[in-house]
Amino acid sequence: MKIHITIALLATALLVLVTERAAGQATILLQHSGATDPATEGFSYFGQRSLSGPVINDLGMNAWMTATGAGGGPAYYTQTLTPQQQAELGGVSWDLSVTLRVVQSPPPADTYVQFDTGSMAYGMAFSINANGDPVVDSYTLTGAGSTYNNYQLIYDASTETASLWVNNVEVNSDQPGFAYNYPAQLSWGEENQGGPYQANWNSVSLEITPEPSAISLLLLGGGFFNLCSHPQQKEFSASKVRLTMEAQMKTPNL
Repeated sequence: MKIHITIALLATALLVLVTERAAGQATILLQHSGATDPATEGFSYFGQRSLSGPVINDLGMNAWMTATGAGGGPAYYTQTLTPQQQAELGGVSWDLSVTLRVVQSPPPADTYVQFDTGSMAYGMAFSINANGDPVVDSYTLTGAGSTYNNYQLIYDASTETASLWVNNVEVNSDQPGFAYNYPAQLSWGEENQGGPYQANWNSVSLEITPEPSAISLLLLGGGFFNLCSHPQQKEFSASKVRLTMEAQMKTPNL
């Protein structure tokens, strides 16, 4: 009987956490969506000898293109965080997510997204290999071809490191940022290391990761579990259980 109650309460706690995620309680700080002109979303464009524009129904997706010619030249968007946004990011976890298709990218990798906190920088570099498969940093999506994929850097404030996720799968963890004394901003597009390059960006977002609610912490922390156990039995640590469940629920959604 006690086991059944415990399982039921655990299921309730999981439901609360999932509901919180589904309710969209994350705070979106900066965002680009579909074929919308990034200039209307607050981004500034920097480009020389380059192309930029909407892409409609590209493999079923709407996107915004960044491209450079064979002569190179940058083609990227950037948006500086407001002082209030910078304050909101202090000491909290965040999620940098992009969904894009790399159309052409001869080495070295030139397509990138980068978040500068004001003192540190975190980013991802994208390309396609000789087989036409997408590559993010040193990870290759073997056999995927030039398709749209979701890439995320999920930053954990408790460790001050980020983990790399590709299509809901963690492929690299505990990645430190690098010292970068630059204004807090989000940048994405093509740099100027040659060319030609082209990437179609379906989405770009930077959001603060929500913490579990007090109800979740109560359920997971032992308040209800202790109803099913004797005082001398093993106690549950609220912080450890919360961190465990957070890690399990961090699987991102496209």
